[in-house]
Amino acid sequence: MTVTNFIRSLGLFCLLPHFVMSAEPSRERPGVDLNRVFSANNVTPRGRYYEATVPDTLDLAERAKLAIHALTEALNPESGYSPYGHAFFKV
Repeated sequence: MTVTNFIRSLGLFCLLPHFVMSAEPSRERPGVDLNRVFSANNVTPRGRYYEATVPDTLDLAERAKLAIHALTEALNPESGYSPYGHAFFKV
């Protein structure tokens, strides 16, 4: 979604309660055509569609194992388990 389309969609949703809550929108706002505002061209998401094969489950234990591995393997046991790449400069 481009920024322009996002801004248009955001404006549409900001104005929506104003149109819906009005008892007589045709008398108060004669130039507003809600059928045109909510046409299929305006509310259909833009982009590309494709089919993909994805797993139907998420193995949380495996993901936790990978996260712990990423956090602990960046530590240097010879330096009090401080992270590699950290340096302190005295000014």
